Amino acid sequence: MFFLSSDTSTLVRAFKAYVRPLLEYCYCVWSPHLKNGIYKVASVQRNFTKRLRGLSNLPYSDRLAVLNLPSLELRRLGNDLIWCYKILFELLACQLMISLSSVLLNAHVGTVLNCSKDAATAVHGLFFQ
Repeated sequence: MFFLSSDTSTLVRAFKAYVRPLLEYCYCVWSPHLKNGIYKVASVQRNFTKRLRGLSNLPYSDRLAVLNLPSLELRRLGNDLIWCYKILFELLACQLMISLSSVLLNAHVGTVLNCSKDAATAVHGLFFQ
């Protein structure tokens, strides 16, 4: 599969507008936690970046750096942190979420505690620039 346009910035904007929302829709309900699931979701972005002109020979992490795109796993981690913050400070309008806060926090705290300092710094830069 190849793209009709060769303008990388246009294709990346289209990916962000049309594809990434589908990959992240209701992530807090179905967010993959097994390596196989994480790999399958990330393969969409991995395949997209590989097909862009001039980037096919670069490793995935380098392609993301060139395109200034975060990995989908890093975006999920950042969104998990935001959800935890909103639950902790009762900023959600849904009473069900507030009553389930201890269950959700226990699930997400493990993810947060297992992330490296570099990942935490990257998440901070992603959402608080």
